[in-house]
Amino acid sequence: TGAHISLTAQQADVQILAHRPATTMLTYGGSWPGPTIRRPVGQRTTVTVVNTLPDAFGSLSLHLHGDHHSSADDGQPDDHLVAPNGKQTYTYPLTDGGKAERAAFSFYHDHRMDMTGRNNWFGLQGMFISDDPAEKRLGLPEGAYDLPLLVADRSFDDAAQLTDPFPKASDPHPAPAPVNGPYAPPGDATTGTR
Repeated sequence: TGAHISLTAQQADVQILAHRPATTMLTYGGSWPGPTIRRPVGQRTTVTVVNTLPDAFGSLSLHLHGDHHSSADDGQPDDHLVAPNGKQTYTYPLTDGGKAERAAFSFYHDHRMDMTGRNNWFGLQGMFISDDPAEKRLGLPEGAYDLPLLVADRSFDDAAQLTDPFPKASDPHPAPAPVNGPYAPPGDATTGTR
């Protein structure tokens, strides 16, 4: 059997820091992280992404990190994009070589060319867990004791808004990427303070 899931990419105010104002973020479904998708291995899953972000953010994609699926469903950086006010359906069979793939704790995120870091920093990410029925025999924690955990590093200003470490397209003379220091790859100044 299969399942269909819908994710709406939208800008939303999310309570991130305790006792501080809400933070305006890019989200899937109005929450950060986006909704956790949990599916049995080998069970076809389709996910439709609806892009209601402000037009200035442009197109996006949905990449399920570490899964086996067709190229068209891989959230390519510059193909099969979800245009502003558009939608795109991605199919994940959760199989590998015709057999149910192994259980995994994965995550999904936007993978737009040249915008992946920015869009993830501002919130377009969530967890995708595929379960194997054989796990029941292992006696692993379940129910209230099975807690998915996503660790992220962000920097906030005094108004509890995310800082913006990314160069602006309007900058006529962007500095070349330094070899070392906080603005060097792979961090590219996206290492947070909280």
